[in-house]
Amino acid sequence: MTPPYPPNGNRPQPGRPPQNGWPPPGHQPPPNWQQQNWQQQPPPFAQQPRRTSKAPLIISLSVGAVFVLLLGVGLFALRGAGGGTAAAGEERGSERFLQMTPGGPAVQYGATAAYDACAVLPPDALEQAGLKLSLNRQLEHSYAKENEPADRAFEGNEMSGCDYLVESTVSPADVVSLKVNQQPRSGYELEYVAERAERVDVPVNTGTDRGFQVNFWHDPELGSWQATIARPGVAVDVLISLSDPEYNGRSAEQVVGELTTRIVDGLAAGPAALNIGYGGRYADTPNPCDLLNGAAFEASFPAQASGWVRDYYLPGELHMAEADGYRVDTGCTRAAAVEDDIYGPDPDTVSADFMHWETAETGQKYVAGQCDHAILGKPPVPSEIQIGDGPTCLTDLLDDWQLEFQAGKTTVTLRGSNPSKDPQEVARLLEPAAQQVISNLR
Repeated sequence: MTPPYPPNGNRPQPGRPPQNGWPPPGHQPPPNWQQQNWQQQPPPFAQQPRRTSKAPLIISLSVGAVFVLLLGVGLFALRGAGGGTAAAGEERGSERFLQMTPGGPAVQYGATAAYDACAVLPPDALEQAGLKLSLNRQLEHSYAKENEPADRAFEGNEMSGCDYLVESTVSPADVVSLKVNQQPRSGYELEYVAERAERVDVPVNTGTDRGFQVNFWHDPELGSWQATIARPGVAVDVLISLSDPEYNGRSAEQVVGELTTRIVDGLAAGPAALNIGYGGRYADTPNPCDLLNGAAFEASFPAQASGWVRDYYLPGELHMAEADGYRVDTGCTRAAAVEDDIYGPDPDTVSADFMHWETAETGQKYVAGQCDHAILGKPPVPSEIQIGDGPTCLTDLLDDWQLEFQAGKTTVTLRGSNPSKDPQEVARLLEPAAQQVISNLR
């Protein structure tokens, strides 16, 4: 998807990395969860200009694939070393709590029933193909969460994107990434993706399956597999990076063929909503874009929120030494509903990174640490506005002030677009959104 948005060539850009003990996710990459060895990540909701020629897209696809691989490496470093946070050991950390199951009526994007890419290829389908989701790295997701009226159903690249990081014995950055294109959100992408296999100069496995034209091939230059699955009205662009010599006795090529079949299964079943949630001891973890809902965005920005969002999820749990506790991470980014215009200003956005702890006490330790220790040499600033249950402060990440607070077992890092250099002004801007988030948590 887009380099994640992570992964594919044009996909949505990942949110930032989630706070693995240090800097927050949200604006970070997707997931983009974040922290210590940090690298600047592309801003969420960065709109890509409409192209008048197809050549730039070819470059974009290549750059996107490389970006995803680099992103995976960066996330591995962040999660492993950041702020004392690491995947839980043998006793804990081996369980996938995140559940993503297709079901229910699809959301309408204008007059279109929108596919959700993670519903088209849910985690269970990857596991049936012999892959294992990385439990300690974010899964990124872009999709229409709420029905979008026709007058706000603007063109803006893929209808939905889903980026999975999968375990490898060879590489920290294996990826399965898909981007679903549909009108009216996708424009030239539909035709371009449908015809893409005709322009490659390597052998292509090609066939038809239930009315879909299915193509996949190995790109030796990128070291990854590419696939396209299309029929009139929908075109899926897929990037798969697999480094291991085999998966449960099957070659990478066989796994790729299996995944394309699973994608056709999802498409043939028709558009459906995706039920997303956690099980086990994290069963009470809320959906991040229900917490950062349209009302939260509109509380701080004088614009209508788009129903098209980006979010991320940590499939397993992390242990954080500083807080002496376990947690799962989620995040959401929302933007104003504005038509894509390469000559106009970027739309306002709000991003929230959530850490859902097993106890409120461990969350308190985390926020106290955030509000008491410098990040990258920049000390936090106590907020003049008290928000939530404990200390409230602003931390400076890459010259952007972000608001840190806690409500119950959940700690929140909130940031908005075009932030002021005055941290107290940022706090005043974001307070209404923060109060709405707290209301949604309770």
